[in-house]
Amino acid sequence: MQTLLSTLSFIFTFSITTIYFVTSTQAQENQAKEDTDSIRWEQRTRSAIACVESLKSEKYLEASVLFTTEMKKEVTLSLLQNFWKQFLEKSGGSLSTVEKIEREMKNNVYWLYTVYKAKKGHWQFRIGYENEDSITAFHIDKYIYPPEVNKWRMPSYVSTDSTTTRELIINKGLDYESKAHVAINSWKSRTPVVILVHDAGPWDKDGSRYSNKPFADLAYGLATNGIGVIRIDKRTYAHQKKLQSLNETISPNFDTEQDVNEIIKEVLKKNRFDTSNIFLLGHGIGSNLVPRIMKNNPVIKGAILLAPYGRPLEDALFEEIEYVLSEDTLKSNEKYTKVINTLKKQVANLKSATFCLTTKTEDLPLETPASYWLDLKSFNPILTLKSLEKPAIILRGERDFRTSVLDFENWKKNLIGANMFSTQYTFISYPNLNNIFMEGKGKSSPYEYHEPKNMSKQVVDDISNWVWKIAKGK
Repeated sequence: MQTLLSTLSFIFTFSITTIYFVTSTQAQENQAKEDTDSIRWEQRTRSAIACVESLKSEKYLEASVLFTTEMKKEVTLSLLQNFWKQFLEKSGGSLSTVEKIEREMKNNVYWLYTVYKAKKGHWQFRIGYENEDSITAFHIDKYIYPPEVNKWRMPSYVSTDSTTTRELIINKGLDYESKAHVAINSWKSRTPVVILVHDAGPWDKDGSRYSNKPFADLAYGLATNGIGVIRIDKRTYAHQKKLQSLNETISPNFDTEQDVNEIIKEVLKKNRFDTSNIFLLGHGIGSNLVPRIMKNNPVIKGAILLAPYGRPLEDALFEEIEYVLSEDTLKSNEKYTKVINTLKKQVANLKSATFCLTTKTEDLPLETPASYWLDLKSFNPILTLKSLEKPAIILRGERDFRTSVLDFENWKKNLIGANMFSTQYTFISYPNLNNIFMEGKGKSSPYEYHEPKNMSKQVVDDISNWVWKIAKGK
């Protein structure tokens, strides 16, 4: 686009007619490309459906013919047959005709997503094509139809008659003025207050994942139990355009901590809250930031940490991506290896002695800027929390594939060591919960977030009981 604009700017000094000729030619080229892409999509759609139909008819050689040479080497006919039999056992068989087709171009791969209904639910076939018209990747996932907009429902454990909301303005009149949302109990005054701290990424105030809103569940659940809760849209969510225009240097301090610090200042001005009982609740990387925020705000009474990382984020990230990739069904080993090798290089760059602020973003994990990683590396959250000598509750869902039992145990080992009778720190692990503390069965998957659920009532109750215990000095 930049080259085209420069060319047009140069030609404009000579002739308007020439501009018209160039732009018309460009339009014709664009149209031709769109037509070609459309034909290729149609060809690949027919190929994808033909592959599934061949498998349904147990014509494995016919299906295999549609694979790339590399895929044929990796996926022998006997492997393909065993894979299909296992799938039929899992799905209950009897696949219907295709119910839904979607297309996506991602990382230079053409993806066809086709949904079929079986006896045991719906299943999505994800079939990928790269630079040729043969299949280079083939995955099957349990499919839950995407929830409707605003499908989220108030949790059954929330008393809507006793909860209400207020607004709190922070950074008033400044670049990043924002509206904080306060959930309170209508019948109680001078209550403890919990400030929610988001995970890494551009999250809205509810921490929304499709129709799941874990921070909204927490806010109204804790308010029902008499505890005030404050949550906010992160800067990277609420001010995306401004961040780009001002070319800001992104770091955890900038996109999270600065706003939390401002919320704390505003809370201290309000008579509505018991300002001797202010707590911070973090999730994921937000949990790791909580100790540093507490260190800079001694008024904070205690910490609630949900799924904190107990080791460098890049190590946990590598494990997470390996897990997600391993859950794929038939995949190109070459492509799998390429993703893993790229991540290995990025992690190595991050850990190298030459890593610094000028390290290129594309050379780092998740292509996240060096400023972000440097800020995370500047402190140890576990040792920081321990030095504060303040109470904390650390929670983990055992179906969480983002943080592991290793993270959980590292917090436990470094906070309480051999002193198993310590009452300053509380650790709770929930067997059936995932990363956002919602219930499920079997191995967790990113696709389960499509299913509308609420945070476990047990988690909300455990947090409420702990906060009141600390607030009352018991």
